Amino acid sequence: MRCLFIISVLLIGYTYLGYPLWLALLKIIRPRPNSRSNRELAVSIVIAVCNEEKNIAGRLQNILTQEYPPDKLEVIVVSDGSSDRTVEKMLQMGFHNLQIIDLPTNQGKAVALNEGVAKAQGEIVVFTDARQEFRADAIKNLVANFADETVGCVSGELHFLEDSDSKIEA
Repeated sequence: MRCLFIISVLLIGYTYLGYPLWLALLKIIRPRPNSRSNRELAVSIVIAVCNEEKNIAGRLQNILTQEYPPDKLEVIVVSDGSSDRTVEKMLQMGFHNLQIIDLPTNQGKAVALNEGVAKAQGEIVVFTDARQEFRADAIKNLVANFADETVGCVSGELHFLEDSDSKIEA
């Protein structure tokens, strides 16, 4: 039993102290420059929503303001059993690169995201929520990191604003 306790303490210590120190040491020993480019890859933005009538128009409008070629953007919104006017509001917007998947019943966010990814045609898939807001250069900055062929995933930085909305910076 004592051995199990010691192993547990060592694993926890490694998780909180050892691994971060190991990464810092690797950064010093083998620095890797961050390769970035301005290539404009096809991007699919997948949004899973449920009863987001109040937020969906603003979210789609924010995507329209991206400093990224509109013909390279595909927006897929999966309505996960919404019982309000979320789908109707999206249809009224007339957004030309918008695909709407309307699931008849609420099946959960994971199912909704999987449905969206299955329809995605872009080389890059960006996940977001209806209540977030991207800076105008967010998509451009996210995609720029894929110039490095060893990069498989990129994340933005979430900032909470005073009015409880959120903004993604890349």
